[in-house]
Amino acid sequence: MSLNYREARIRHAKPDDTSIIIEAERKITLEPGQLVSQPHELRDEEFRSKIQRYADHPRGVYLVAEVGGHIVGHGVLDPQDLQAIQHVAHVTVATHL
Repeated sequence: MSLNYREARIRHAKPDDTSIIIEAERKITLEPGQLVSQPHELRDEEFRSKIQRYADHPRGVYLVAEVGGHIVGHGVLDPQDLQAIQHVAHVTVATHL
């Protein structure tokens, strides 16, 4: 299938996106140096919980990119909660190829 990435649409992730996102991250972990996590460490319930938590979070966000109705990437801005480092956030951006 050929997709036109110029027609990408960015939207907030939904809990129903969990299986697609986690499948992509598990594939990415198989490439050394791409993600720190190991495939068995990625748990559906943790992804779903994070997506739900950031749905209305004032500083964090979980986004997906879609082309033609297919998720082709995702990104997370994961802020730190400790008072001393509230200005710090972890950023993850992944493409699904």
